[in-house]
Amino acid sequence: MLTLNGVTAGYDDVTCLRGVSLEVRQGEIVTLIGANGAGKSTTLRTISGLLAPRGGEIVFEGNSIAGLTPDRIVALGLVQVPEGRRVFPELTVEENLRIGAHLAPGSRADIRNRLEEVYGRFARLKERRRQAGGTLSGGEQQMLAFGRAMMARPRMLMLDEPSLGLAPLVVTEVMKAVRAFRDAGITVLLVEQNANLALRLADRGYVMETGVVTMTGPAASLLTDPHVRASYLGAKTAGPPARPAMAETTGGEQAS
Repeated sequence: MLTLNGVTAGYDDVTCLRGVSLEVRQGEIVTLIGANGAGKSTTLRTISGLLAPRGGEIVFEGNSIAGLTPDRIVALGLVQVPEGRRVFPELTVEENLRIGAHLAPGSRADIRNRLEEVYGRFARLKERRRQAGGTLSGGEQQMLAFGRAMMARPRMLMLDEPSLGLAPLVVTEVMKAVRAFRDAGITVLLVEQNANLALRLADRGYVMETGVVTMTGPAASLLTDPHVRASYLGAKTAGPPARPAMAETTGGEQAS
């Protein structure tokens, strides 16, 4: 559904992505894990058009999207939920949601149906639909960001650190919502600092280090890999034995 092949990107004179290659298949949850500064969020920004790639290919459902503007990419059905929620604090919950439908217009009845779908998934948003977005709790704002993305009728969602700054019980609810997206037929590319949580949720994973994809494999296998456990899961290398189910890569090219 989404393919990156040798993507390079950066800010000013700094190169942050060095030949990144990955793929997301329809119906999957795929996660990117890595330390702060590894290039995870930059990868999402480059896919969504917020940052222009300097090289490589980005293909979504057969269409090259490298260099397209964000609005054109959203209109294709590829929608990003940004880190930090980014709700409009002075607008009501319902006004925030309606903004999400701006690039996927429809009749009044269609927009109302979308709102009811969001309210059916996130009942608390319906209770607070006339409340200003900035007065919601962190967890409620994350649900609002999810709902706003749903209003765009996405075929694929890119989620950037959805658990950031949330209490553990709220994180559980957020991750249930992510799983529900996949169950509803929406493909998910997930960037998440909590690697243990992300790998338990995902079907497959990629490990990024300093702008390069260094490992990939089924999420369950990455959970037991000694390097991943030591580097990202807070475990010692003497943990459970791992099957060699992932490929080391060099130069940012994914081994097959």
